[in-house]
Amino acid sequence: MRALLFDQPAADTSTTRVGEVATPEPGPGEVAIDVRAAGVNFIDVMARRGDAGYATGWPFIPGLEVAGTVRALGAGVSGPAIGIRWRPSLRRVGWLRLP
Repeated sequence: MRALLFDQPAADTSTTRVGEVATPEPGPGEVAIDVRAAGVNFIDVMARRGDAGYATGWPFIPGLEVAGTVRALGAGVSGPAIGIRWRPSLRRVGWLRLP
């Protein structure tokens, strides 16, 4: 799948690109979403700049604001139902599949 990537810290978008990444599968307690829309918010911008505490490593995939369709449920998750449209509140990155 394709995702927005920040390759390394930068004050501008010079190290920002769309690239191919493996499609993630949900782990225990997680939900996988086929993202239809995503926002890049100020937390993502701070990560791109390299501000301490925002990026977990490089390349970094931003995306705390997402909406899409539930694709799969990890172990121990009973809902939301697969196929339902969903806009979760995320504490870590959402994944975006671009057409």
